Amino acid sequence: MPTTTPVNILLVDDRAENLLALEAMLEPLGQNLVKAQSGEDALKYLLRQDFAVILLDVQMPGMDGFETAELIRGRDRSKHTPIIFLTAINTSDVHVSRGYQVGAVDFLLKPIVPDILISKVAVFVDLGQKADKIERQADELEATIHALEQQIDERMRTETALRRARDQLEQRVRERTAGLAQANQALRAEIAERERAERALRFLAEASSLLAESIEYEERLSHVVQLAVPLIADWCVIDVLEESGHLRRVAVAAVDQAKEVLANELQRRYPFDPDAPHGAPNVLRMRRPELCAEVTNEMLIASACDPQHLELLRAIGLTSFMRDIFLSVAAHELRTPLTSLLGYTQLVERRAGRGSTIGERDRQALRVVADQATRLSKMVASLLDISRLQLGQLSIEPMPLDLGALAARLVEEARPLLLQHSIEYIGTRAPALISGDELRLEQALQNLIQNAVKYSPDGGAIMVRVVCDATRASVAVIDSGIGIPPEALSQLFQRFYRAPNVDPQQISGLGVGLYVVKEIVALHGGTVDVSSEVGVGSTFTLSIPLLAQPEGIIP
Repeated sequence: MPTTTPVNILLVDDRAENLLALEAMLEPLGQNLVKAQSGEDALKYLLRQDFAVILLDVQMPGMDGFETAELIRGRDRSKHTPIIFLTAINTSDVHVSRGYQVGAVDFLLKPIVPDILISKVAVFVDLGQKADKIERQADELEATIHALEQQIDERMRTETALRRARDQLEQRVRERTAGLAQANQALRAEIAERERAERALRFLAEASSLLAESIEYEERLSHVVQLAVPLIADWCVIDVLEESGHLRRVAVAAVDQAKEVLANELQRRYPFDPDAPHGAPNVLRMRRPELCAEVTNEMLIASACDPQHLELLRAIGLTSFMRDIFLSVAAHELRTPLTSLLGYTQLVERRAGRGSTIGERDRQALRVVADQATRLSKMVASLLDISRLQLGQLSIEPMPLDLGALAARLVEEARPLLLQHSIEYIGTRAPALISGDELRLEQALQNLIQNAVKYSPDGGAIMVRVVCDATRASVAVIDSGIGIPPEALSQLFQRFYRAPNVDPQQISGLGVGLYVVKEIVALHGGTVDVSSEVGVGSTFTLSIPLLAQPEGIIP
């Protein structure tokens, strides 16, 4: 019983008895024997199926064996099929040579010896079976490859879906983390405000106790200034009027020890002027307290004796404690009604969007109210930032951050909102990795971009460029706006300062944004520089140290 698939053998002879004889001799091979009594019949069979070998009689009426072989060899499908010629008459060399020319692989003379026939046919049967096996294996391999390609495609689709889901999850985690960080900062600020109020009350109680502890008034006053700093002030000075009519300094304290040294140096080099228009001499002369809500640059100039005196006064950083307290309290008091105003405005807008009877004019009024409330809320947030900076309560939570990616994202977010301006981002190919607080740096960059738009009232191009050197990453925001006068550049990052060429009727603002930008960048160990030309434009550049790379890693 055969263990392999039988192959087809074509027997071609015009005499039926010869076909029967061939069939009887080949039957032990167990293959499929197909019989044809003419060349025409043989060609018909070859159109329908393939054969491992053809036994072809040479002498046949009509189309003889040679003609039949030539036609078989003329078809692509059967041109390689082995042909064994059977002949009983013409065995000359010419006759045999023609047989080989038309494609014969062998000649058998009649009468045929069964063993010889079987041995010759068996070789071609074996070759045919191996060819069939190879073809089946090729089909199976092709099917396997197709199945594998389908599995690979499916796996790639699955991996793409997983990556998309992972990216979405990471984005939600980042958003949630950012929200929690903001809530955490707000909570810390709220706690700090309450603690400061408690410290102020505690200061009054402890100051009363200290003043009653010792009969030595200088010792008591020294304790009071030490208690006042930093509870209620950055620095505190107590001067005493002597019997001679002169003022004598008895106590100095400052958060910054360098400023304490500066205060003593200032007093040593420039003693009290009884005719000074401000300060202790004015209080003694007028016999009433003096509360200065804001120490302006003009006041410093008026109080200075010479340029060196003015430089020392500015270095000490005299501002106004009362103003700082007012900003903090006012900002907190304004935040609550603003939140309610925004909430109710958005509620009415949503109801209007659901088919309310509110007219288009009233809807426009609602949008104006919402926009102005949002603007006022941002101004309040800036005031709170200033208050926290002055109290040392504005902190950052640094993490590895690509400064270039952050700047590119902010440019893309700003672009749809610009009507008169164009904005372009130019960055480096490699990541500009720093250790930074993403929320605070985003605040700083947004401020610079918004300033570039605001101070270019006629529109124009804005460029945000990120570059890196060996140690620092820098972001430059370049505009083609009104520019800044040279004399204003040194004061540009002071609180509430606005350049003299800014028309407040045309360009609104508090003059606090750049101060906050400078302080945020300083918390990151960085710097902010500005270059400008009036009528041409300005370039603000913030630089932050690059994140240190582990040894052996080349960025």
